[in-house]
Amino acid sequence: MKSLSKIMYYMDEPFCDAAANALYFLAELASKDVKVVLSGEGADEFFGGYNTYREVVDMSWYNKVPYNLRNVISRVLERLPEFRGRNFLVRRGKRLEDDYVSMNRIFSDIECKKVLAFDSSIDNKDITKAIFKRFQDKDDLVKMQAVDINNWLVNDILHKADRMT
Repeated sequence: MKSLSKIMYYMDEPFCDAAANALYFLAELASKDVKVVLSGEGADEFFGGYNTYREVVDMSWYNKVPYNLRNVISRVLERLPEFRGRNFLVRRGKRLEDDYVSMNRIFSDIECKKVLAFDSSIDNKDITKAIFKRFQDKDDLVKMQAVDINNWLVNDILHKADRMT
């Protein structure tokens, strides 16, 4: 229990990434023998290591379906219960700039509005608008990586590594 209170102390704020616990204990163990450890944090974002990035390349055939049809399919399916392939069809029926906020996104805008007790005026596209504008002439893969490097990497992965080590 003492270790848990240390983890909360070092995070300095509520944090929902369970990997912080493992990283804390790993850093504590490593500190007994070494002063510096290289972790590889950020490699997936910079070199396209996540499966979500592969989808852009491997499933590009689906983009041949007219956007309007993909969009209708997406709107219908996002109101239905989960099933295998549903998230892919929902994602690919939206423009990246309107929906992509992180490769580790948990809730859609619709789900957030159902769960939250207040009406949020911030949509996902408001969070990422500046990044998409900066990379507007790049392909979707580069745009996804730019969003993840500027948001997910900085605000989660590196934050956690900094606090826990």
